[in-house]
Amino acid sequence: LIKLTHIGGGAFESVTGTPNFTNLTKLTYIGDDAFKSVTTTPNFTNLIKLTHIGGGAFESVTGTPNFTNLTNLTYIGRDAFKSVTTTPNFTNLINLTHVGDGAFSSVTDKPNFTNLINLTHIGDSAFQSVTDTPDFTNLTKLAYIGRDAFKSVTTTPNFTNLINLTHGL
Repeated sequence: LIKLTHIGGGAFESVTGTPNFTNLTKLTYIGDDAFKSVTTTPNFTNLIKLTHIGGGAFESVTGTPNFTNLTNLTYIGRDAFKSVTTTPNFTNLINLTHVGDGAFSSVTDKPNFTNLINLTHIGDSAFQSVTDTPDFTNLTKLAYIGRDAFKSVTTTPNFTNLINLTHGL
């Protein structure tokens, strides 16, 4: 699988068992519904070139998908992790620009996403079930926070440097 660059829409939808992928150093794209309803958590390592996680890609996956080295990820699609209740472990999302509508809508714990320096868009209901304020820092490029994006947060979000925000909050 070392040369794999693209996992298409619905490729592993409803698979029983654990898809494990290691050293996918050339993978750039995970399509819509690619792992939707997989019964055990897929594990990925070394996704250093991944730029796109499609809509519903991990919707209804049992467990928490684990990803490492997502420094080139730019896009997380609509409902990408819908019905996943624990935040996937993402670090160094320095190139992430877009979190789609409902992307993490069922997650209830506090998202810990770091280095969101290029994030411009948080979609409608993206984190609607989160109850504790997310620690998002360096959001200087964020322009859009969608309707009900943080609907269940019970404390005031501490977002600083929102100098480009034109919609939301």
